[in-house]
Amino acid sequence: MPDGLKPLDRTPRPSAQAPIKPTTFIHSLSVPQSGDDPLRAKSLAKDTLKMRPATGTVVAVASSIRDGLSLPVPVQEQTGNACGTTSLSMVLTYFKAAPQIADVKHIDAAIRPTSKDNKIDSFTAPIDLVLYAQRKGFGATLRNEATTADLDRSLAQGVPPIILYDWDAPKGDGLHYVVVSGSRQQDGKKEWKLTDPSGHAWFIDEAEMLRRWTNLHVAGVPIPYSRVMIAVAPIKGMVSTAVGTLKPAADIKLPPYNGSLVVDLGGSVATWGIGVGAKAYDASKWVAGTTRAGVTKLQSGWKAATSAVSGRSR
Repeated sequence: MPDGLKPLDRTPRPSAQAPIKPTTFIHSLSVPQSGDDPLRAKSLAKDTLKMRPATGTVVAVASSIRDGLSLPVPVQEQTGNACGTTSLSMVLTYFKAAPQIADVKHIDAAIRPTSKDNKIDSFTAPIDLVLYAQRKGFGATLRNEATTADLDRSLAQGVPPIILYDWDAPKGDGLHYVVVSGSRQQDGKKEWKLTDPSGHAWFIDEAEMLRRWTNLHVAGVPIPYSRVMIAVAPIKGMVSTAVGTLKPAADIKLPPYNGSLVVDLGGSVATWGIGVGAKAYDASKWVAGTTRAGVTKLQSGWKAATSAVSGRSR
């Protein structure tokens, strides 16, 4: 950590590698024009990002959304299983990190193993996203069993959190990372704005989000993750709060880490193992052929199961 920085309470200290430059972030609120009504599952074109290279200041125009707020997290579109690294890229880009830090291809190269033909296309463990951000000079933490109050507190400080949730695959185990970038009241209910690495921003009502966010599964098996929230923020410079007031980045209070060391290390070890497999796959024709056959079999089984479930639901 560079000298003179104030560590966040109980937040793991970032390393001194590749520290970010002090930057000021200013968010201003503007009322949507007549007729503008951001709808569920539609991209929110009102969110814009303007840069002033002469001053190094970012002016982020956050739309006022019906008794709520919207942080202008830039929308990106993932490739393959890069929802986690793309979500992190969107947050780092929002905070104007340098391209060699924020670009998803650099994040992928550091923490998400793939084979050259992308037949091996790894997931990203939550702790690996946190550790990457810390290595690049950001404050970052992971919260398990987070609450909507945690989301509200993060957004109020101008920090868009990343969550891991179930995108509602037929078996209820399609894990997906998204960025929570705002909230609003709609028809008497609270809705959350998700900036989705599938390439759009949309709203989901709180009850549905909680259903998808709670008690996660992988391949139908429960895992010890529920309501996972990752918060990433600069540790130098000034950051705007949701109401536009400036706040020293060092004063941002990220929620304390409360993950399971065993689970987090397990995720990192699994990713490491996939990386070893990807290298063997690229180096050996026999390994590559065997793996491709196995992947094809798994994909065929998944498609058959999906079709069967879809047929029963009609």
